[in-house]
Amino acid sequence: MVFLLFVQTNKYIHNKITELRDEALEEYNRMLNKNIPNIIIHQRLICNINNFQTGNEQFELLARCLIKEPYLALPAYQAAIKELWKSQQDSKIDIECPKIGLCGWLGRHHVTPRGLQSSMLNKLVAVEGVVNKCSTVQPKLVQSVYIGEVVHDINADIRSEEKTVHLRPHYDITDFDKTAKDSGRPPVSDPEGKIMHKHEIGLCKYKNHQKFVIQETPEDAPTGQMPRWVEVIVEDDLCDIVKCGDRVRVWGVYRASCGQANSSNSGLGRSFLIANNVLVKNKETYDTNLFISEADKKNFHAFAKKNNTIDILGYSFAPSICGQDIVKKGIILMLAGGTERALPSHHIRGDIHIMLVGDPSCGKSQLLRYVMSIMPGTVSATGRGSSGVGLTAAIVTDQDTGERVVEGGAMVMGDRRVVCIPAFATVTVCCSITS
Repeated sequence: MVFLLFVQTNKYIHNKITELRDEALEEYNRMLNKNIPNIIIHQRLICNINNFQTGNEQFELLARCLIKEPYLALPAYQAAIKELWKSQQDSKIDIECPKIGLCGWLGRHHVTPRGLQSSMLNKLVAVEGVVNKCSTVQPKLVQSVYIGEVVHDINADIRSEEKTVHLRPHYDITDFDKTAKDSGRPPVSDPEGKIMHKHEIGLCKYKNHQKFVIQETPEDAPTGQMPRWVEVIVEDDLCDIVKCGDRVRVWGVYRASCGQANSSNSGLGRSFLIANNVLVKNKETYDTNLFISEADKKNFHAFAKKNNTIDILGYSFAPSICGQDIVKKGIILMLAGGTERALPSHHIRGDIHIMLVGDPSCGKSQLLRYVMSIMPGTVSATGRGSSGVGLTAAIVTDQDTGERVVEGGAMVMGDRRVVCIPAFATVTVCCSITS
């Protein structure tokens, strides 16, 4: 009831639901005109956890409840949104209610994969890192349909018998208010042996399901240790929005899948992050940095006409490091890139690779750090380890499907970006752009 009161009195949620309803109606009409059967529209209402800080003690209590007991608060919040959605929706068109996605600062629950602890299980957390491995989008069975067919018997009167339909819902770790005990398969036949239930695959319901792995960023990994990681589960509209190398921030519920500890089971299991909101940080950075106004374009053209353009750029690059003018100019040219040529017989890449060789303490690593600060999405392959598989890639076996998948290394995660490798081959420093 408190969630319903908050939803009804919050103007932001009202306006957002109105926008989502209008977008859903446009999408529904567009798909209806194309004669697409089984129209399903997935939407997500992103709500900031700070919206509950309104001065009302009851609403502030809801924010704490969402963080500490999301398995109880999220279904109640979703039910309140569904109630408001039905009150504003046209009764002629039945469109699925948008799902809840949370965002905002969570305090000490805002961590990296290394900061996840057992005390955070079944709590709402926000985890930041880089996507290391991403599976394909697969269909997941939500509801099975069983058709009861009459067992043919020459002595039985089959004219009065009717086919029965049994629906079996499927629940797993992603369902907060249900357990596996809430679903059961119907018996093969009834006690009298007259009805046989058969699985009808074509009438079953499915939804999109995907897993990806978040790994610590190179700058967050402690010296001399391998980076930690956590497996993330996304469904429906959150699928297929990240790729290897993306730096992301994921809000979700941290849960563990393990059995009861006994003589045959140690009680250890796998931990998962059930996501309800995913933010691709490098996409947000690119969108902000790539905005160029008309005044910027005029300044660029005026600056390009100068005769000492490369000298000015060299002086502006890492100004805290004295000297190294030729090295700085070379890095500037590397960041700008060369000319890519596609010839009929072969292809010439325009990427420029630079290797810095010099005495210790002459600023090689600091130059690379400056490159990381000005280029979004830069991958640093330091001695602390940028990836559990190294620089290139490795073939690993998926624990769920048993299939062999390729796990990308630092060079793969830095595709079309800059990869910085300090202490390359223990004596040199390499900074390169991969293609």
